Amino acid sequence: MTAIRTDTRRRNDIQGLRAVGALLVAIYHIWIGRVSGGVDVFFIVSGFLLIGSLSRELESSQHVDLLSFLNRLARRLLPAAFFVIIAILATGWLWLPKIQWDRTIEHLAASTLYIENWLLAFNSVDYLARETTGSPVQHYWAMSAQVQSLALVAILLTTLGWVMRLTGKTVTQHRLLSFLSFLFFTSFIYSVVTTANNQAFAYFDTFARVWEFIAGGLVALLLPKFTLGNYSRLVLGWLGLIAIILCGIIIDVSTLFPGYVALWPMSAATMILAAGYGPSVSFGVEHILGSKPLVWLGNISYSFYLWHWPILVGYLTLSYKNSVSLEAGFSILLVSIGLAYLSERYIERPFQATQKINQFRTVFGSILSVGLISLVLLTWNTYKNHLIDQEFALAYASNTYTGSAALNTVEYDSGDSPIYPGLLTASQDRGLLYRRGCIQTMSGTEIKSCTFGPENAKFEMALVGGSHSAQWVPAFLILLKKIPDWKLTVYTKSVCPFSTEPLTNIKEYRDSCREWNASLLRRLIESPPDVVITLATRTTYPQSTEREHVPQGYRNQWLALLQKGINVIALRDTPRFGFDVPLCVDVNGRNSIDCMIEREKLLQNSNPAMVLEEAEELNIVDLSNSFCTKKTCPPVVGNLLVYRDKGHLSAAYMKSVASRLGEEFIPRLMQIRDLNRLGSTPLN
Repeated sequence: MTAIRTDTRRRNDIQGLRAVGALLVAIYHIWIGRVSGGVDVFFIVSGFLLIGSLSRELESSQHVDLLSFLNRLARRLLPAAFFVIIAILATGWLWLPKIQWDRTIEHLAASTLYIENWLLAFNSVDYLARETTGSPVQHYWAMSAQVQSLALVAILLTTLGWVMRLTGKTVTQHRLLSFLSFLFFTSFIYSVVTTANNQAFAYFDTFARVWEFIAGGLVALLLPKFTLGNYSRLVLGWLGLIAIILCGIIIDVSTLFPGYVALWPMSAATMILAAGYGPSVSFGVEHILGSKPLVWLGNISYSFYLWHWPILVGYLTLSYKNSVSLEAGFSILLVSIGLAYLSERYIERPFQATQKINQFRTVFGSILSVGLISLVLLTWNTYKNHLIDQEFALAYASNTYTGSAALNTVEYDSGDSPIYPGLLTASQDRGLLYRRGCIQTMSGTEIKSCTFGPENAKFEMALVGGSHSAQWVPAFLILLKKIPDWKLTVYTKSVCPFSTEPLTNIKEYRDSCREWNASLLRRLIESPPDVVITLATRTTYPQSTEREHVPQGYRNQWLALLQKGINVIALRDTPRFGFDVPLCVDVNGRNSIDCMIEREKLLQNSNPAMVLEEAEELNIVDLSNSFCTKKTCPPVVGNLLVYRDKGHLSAAYMKSVASRLGEEFIPRLMQIRDLNRLGSTPLN
C-alpha cells in the first residue's frame, strides 16, 4: 500500500521504507506463513504524508478541501485496486475451485466497496466462517482500513475547521496537535481494550487502527519542532530499520495486534522518519533506503502489495500445496514485481500525470467501475446458482447415496455418482439445528435450546456441547422416528464443549463459555433429562502435537451429573482432518490420496475405553468405524461427502450414520427407560 504524493519535499528514504514494508509483507506471506507488521508501517507512512498534509492545509488556509482530498485519494488508490479485482474476475472462475466461488464473490464485492476489513472482522467471530479458506482479495482489508481511516480523519479535520470559523477562532498548530492527540489517545485506548477482549475482531476494526494513521500525522507536525544531531539520527535510523525487520520474527503479529503491541512498528517507523528529516548523515540508513533499487520498488509497492496475494493464492490452489518452496517463492515475487511494474506504468501513472482531474469525472469513473464489477459478479453468481440447482437435481434423481453403509473396517467405496452435498454447497450442509438458529454464538451466554420429537414424550435426551456435538443432530433426528416415546433437547454453543475448561484463548469467548457451561450444568441438574449425551474424547488436527485425549474439563462435567444420578452417554469425537476436505476433493478428486489421512494420525486407539483412564464412569459409544476403515479416513464414502470443512461432518453424511447410531443407542435408551421406571441408579 502507499499514500498520495504531496507537495512536501520528496524523501527517497520513505520510498525505500515502503519497499521494505512491502517485501516483509510478501516474504512473510510466502515463506513464513505469518504477519510481519509491514502493513502497520504503511499506515504510519500514510498518516505522516496525508494527515500531515491535511493538517498543514488546515493551519494555513483555515479549511480543508475535503472533496479535492477524496478526489486525489480515489485517483491514487482505485485504478490499480479495481484493475486487480477485474483481473481476478476475468480469470478466477477458471482457476478457483468451485467451493471457493461463493466466498470469493462475497469478498470481491466487499473489496470493491472498501469494506473488506469489516467482512473479515465479523467472519472472525463466526466459528464456521473461520474454518473456510482465504479469498484472493483478503489482503484488501488493509486498503479498506486505510481509506476509511483517512476519510474519517479528513472529515474530522474539515469539521474542526468549520467549527473554528463558526466560533470566530483560528486553527493554530497547538489546537491541531491537541485535537489530533485527543483522537490518537481515544482510538489507542479503544484499540487496547478491544484487542484484549476480542483480538480477532480488533485486528480488522478501523476504529482500533485509526490511531496508527494519526500517529504518523502527529510525527509530521512535531518533527520540525525538534533538532536532532547527526549521531542521534544515525542511531535512530538503524534501530528503526532493525526493529521493523525483527517485528514479525519476535512478535506473533496476527494474534497480538493492534493494541499497545502495535507501538513496536509505529515507534520503529517513527525513528526512520525522524532520522531522515534533515541533511544526509554519513552511513545513515537513508543511504540504503534511498538507493535506486529500493526507491524503484517503493514506487511500485502499492501495486506489488495488490498483486502478491492473489498470485500466491493462485499458486497454492493450483499446486494444492500448503507451503512454498524457495524457488517457487522467488517466482511468485518476480511475477508480482513484473505485474506491479506494468500496473504502475500503465494504470497508476496515467491517472497521476494530470494534476487536476474534474471531480465529476472521478466520481463517474468510480461509479462506472463499481457498476461493471457488480455486473460481472452478478453474472458469476447467477452461473454459480445454476450449477447449484444442477447439483441438487442430480442428487435427488439418484438412489445411490449410501454413505457410511459403503464403509467397513477394511475398505470403502467412494462411489461413482455425483458427490452430495455438491462442492458449491458443501460448507452450508449443517442441518436443521443451524437453520433454526438453535446454537449459541461464541460470545453469547444465554442457554439456547431446541427440542425435537413429540411434545408429550415421556423420556428426554439432552445433547450438549459445541459444534462437534451439534453435528450429530441430523442422525439423532432420524433415530427419534424409531423411539416415539423419546424427545431430544439440544443445548450447544460454538467453540464451547461441555467442559469446565474452555478451548479458546480469546478472553471474551473463554469467559462466556465458562458462564454458559455453569448455567447449563445448573439447568440439567434442576430439570434433569433421562440421559445427557456429550463427547467422550477430543480429537485434534493431525499436525497438532497433541493426540486424541480426554480433557479433564470433560470429566469434571460428567462427574457432576453422575453424582446427581443423571445418566450420561458419551460419544467418541469424530476425526478432524486439518485441511478443507471439500476443497481437496474439488482440486484432486474424490479418490486422491492427498484427501485421505491414515486413521492412526487422527484417532488415538480403535477402542475409546483405552483412551479413558476412568472409562467405567461412562456409557461410551464408539462410531469411529462409521467414518474410517482400519487404515484410513476417506473424504467421500458411498457418493456422500463426509466433511463440509476441516473437521465437521456434512449433515448428509451424518444422516447415513443414523442406522449405526440406532444400533448403539436404542438398547441403551431402552435400558435407561426401564431403569428410570424402576427408580434405579444411573446406567454404567
